Amino acid sequence: MVFSFLCCVLRDLTPILHLILKQYADDNEVTEKLCEILSRTVTTLRESISPILKPLLELAQSIGPNILHAQFLNFVRNTLLLFSQDTDKQMFNLFIAVLQRFGCLFKGDIQWLKDHVDIVEDFSNFLIQIIKKLPTVVHHCPNEAFVLLFQFVKNGLQLHEQATLRSVTMFTSNYIEYTKSNQRAADLLKQNGLEIVQILLKCIGGASPRHLVDTLSLPLFTLSKLYIDCTSNWVQQCLNDPNFPTPSPKRHHREALIKALTSERTSRANFKDHINTFSSTCRGIDYSGTSSTRNHS
Repeated sequence: MVFSFLCCVLRDLTPILHLILKQYADDNEVTEKLCEILSRTVTTLRESISPILKPLLELAQSIGPNILHAQFLNFVRNTLLLFSQDTDKQMFNLFIAVLQRFGCLFKGDIQWLKDHVDIVEDFSNFLIQIIKKLPTVVHHCPNEAFVLLFQFVKNGLQLHEQATLRSVTMFTSNYIEYTKSNQRAADLLKQNGLEIVQILLKCIGGASPRHLVDTLSLPLFTLSKLYIDCTSNWVQQCLNDPNFPTPSPKRHHREALIKALTSERTSRANFKDHINTFSSTCRGIDYSGTSSTRNHS
């Protein structure tokens, strides 16, 4: 009875909220408060909100296209968690609408991403929850959506903010695991895998600060665990270039890394040790962190 009354009140308020959005659709603070209200409404009323869910979704989608804050993502996540089992296409299209709204994350503008690491981190955390808890929503995505997600991975792995990179690598690892249940995504992983491995090795080899190496090892570990043949081949292709990621690693260093891919597939700790050893060699430092003889010569 109480929930029904609240739904009626909210239905009557919806036109007023639309009027507010007409004036403040691009106001970050106003839209954050609105999304917070919508999110709390969904989580409080739960299934009782079904009769007015459609106008609430329309209200959220009326928010300005440049609004990319976490409260919007929270509302979408909570709505999908409650109603993703519905066969209504509007639920499946809601996730696609989020990808379209956050399209700036897929364009390869690394400097823009570096200037907006908070948005990257929020979006990564949103994707982690969706892909872990709601794989059926992702199953309904067109191939273009999977391509965008791989582009996001390639861009995000090149960031240097630790918390953001941790979220990106966690999503990447979860996405790789997800591809085992979706052949379309798996095919696209095999098309993009070489480039992803190149980016990882380049970052591990010196393009990213050394304190990020442990974090960067996670996607490579997951790849080796689930796609060992492909991953070994991709790493081999990269390391066949004696100057990649730097000229410092000799043949035995490169062979040791490839061997570690197959021998350490069950121990992340041991795998990280091998990655750190390779990273140190690429950077011209020895195990104690001092400059190598090669660099002094």
